[in-house]
Amino acid sequence: MRRVRELVASGELGKVKSVQASLVLPYWVSRFLFLKDDVRFQYDLGGGATMDMGVYPLAAIRCVTGADISAPAVTSATAIGHSYDPARIDRRMHATYALPDSVTAESTADSGTPGWGPFGLLPGAIDINLNVSLEGGEISLFNFVAPGLYHSIKVKPKRGAARTEKAYTYADGRGDKSWSTYRYQLQAFVDKVQGRTPWEWIEPETSITTMDTLERVYAAVRIANLSAEDDLLITFARDVQAGLPPRVASSYKPETASSVATPPSGDAA
Repeated sequence: MRRVRELVASGELGKVKSVQASLVLPYWVSRFLFLKDDVRFQYDLGGGATMDMGVYPLAAIRCVTGADISAPAVTSATAIGHSYDPARIDRRMHATYALPDSVTAESTADSGTPGWGPFGLLPGAIDINLNVSLEGGEISLFNFVAPGLYHSIKVKPKRGAARTEKAYTYADGRGDKSWSTYRYQLQAFVDKVQGRTPWEWIEPETSITTMDTLERVYAAVRIANLSAEDDLLITFARDVQAGLPPRVASSYKPETASSVATPPSGDAA
């Protein structure tokens, strides 16, 4: 993700026009990974595709555009209810945003998209893609969620040859190809508590505005017109937020610098 941000910031392909990010799991993958009583399907425990998977596409959009602090404006949202709790839990959410400098963006999160073809028998495909459209070309990243397993960055200028990049470690050699995203997060945490400057660090304001954006996505959701032939998709009632009750806003406020104790210094993890 950092490499894509660097490519965008370099100006190699000009200014960003739009960004699209998707995290979509087919129905068969979802049934294999998650039990029916999984926390993701329980409204009282923050269930819903947007609350779980929707954070990743949104974070990717904000990262590559540099909109880390200010929350993007939600311009539209369309949801499909989950068959386990269609009135309160979303299985799929598609949202659009307006970012600074007239940049538009859209995100899609789906925890179990059904099959296609006759009777939906043909399985759907996993979609974990980030696409950035710029004045001078496009940049795409496959698997922005778990790039340590495998990823591919494709740079396609309107003029000149296209190329494919990989970025399993930092350009200066920090990190390791075997590290997962969780390992990088752990390294950042250790550096922070040891008084060192982390390679990457998410500020509290970023996390807060992310949740604020998700809450506004739920508030903007409209009813989806679904096919009556598909018994896995249940149309929302239009009475309460198109069937999706709004999530409660966070009351957390970041501590000021003066109220935070100075962490111990040291080199050892």
